[in-house]
Amino acid sequence: MSMIYEVRVRIANGRAHEWLEWIVPHVRAILDTNCFTRTEIEQVDEPVEADFTTFVVRYHAETRADYDRYVADHASAMRADGIQRFGTDMVATRALLSPLHEINTPL
Repeated sequence: MSMIYEVRVRIANGRAHEWLEWIVPHVRAILDTNCFTRTEIEQVDEPVEADFTTFVVRYHAETRADYDRYVADHASAMRADGIQRFGTDMVATRALLSPLHEINTPL
């Protein structure tokens, strides 16, 4: 069963551009672990916070075992990289999602 690992990042507005420049190579490094098959990076447009910008990064894993391997072998170093670079200007929350249904517009 596929899994989605979602990371929601709240970053101080003054560092949002820097975070966007950093996240693309960071995501590529995570994809290089072969634990995930693809990723989307999205900006949250609503609700708007005065001093912060929020982004969502979704990593798609083919199996729970792939996600578990990421957590066991890579997550600590990847998380530390963001904490070291952005400190208290960034707060990240994480969730693991199990897709249930995908509903598309009929053709």
